[in-house]
Amino acid sequence: MKTYNYLENVKEDVRNYIEENKIVVTSSNREEVEQELNDTLFVNDSVTGNASGSYTFSTWQAEENLCHNFELLTEALTEIGCDLSYLEKVQRLATLQYVVIFLGRQFRRYWTK
Repeated sequence: MKTYNYLENVKEDVRNYIEENKIVVTSSNREEVEQELNDTLFVNDSVTGNASGSYTFSTWQAEENLCHNFELLTEALTEIGCDLSYLEKVQRLATLQYVVIFLGRQFRRYWTK
């Protein structure tokens, strides 16, 4: 599985937004356009998913995008002041879920013959 690159995808989404909305960026309006884009795109589902709470509108896709990006999640949680024990629980939960699936399959295989 290829690791999802959040930074590259955000850059592409912003470029697409600029092109689709025919926004012209020049040296004289760059700061103003950057601020306007920050304000607008912060709540734009096609860039952040912040408006609806979902960028992908797919739990499966969101989980795949998160895969191997726990370091970015740690940074984000730190930036917004969250307790990092949340991340430890999520990492343990993923491991435990795998074990439950594995054991459940083994249990069915041996005990339902």
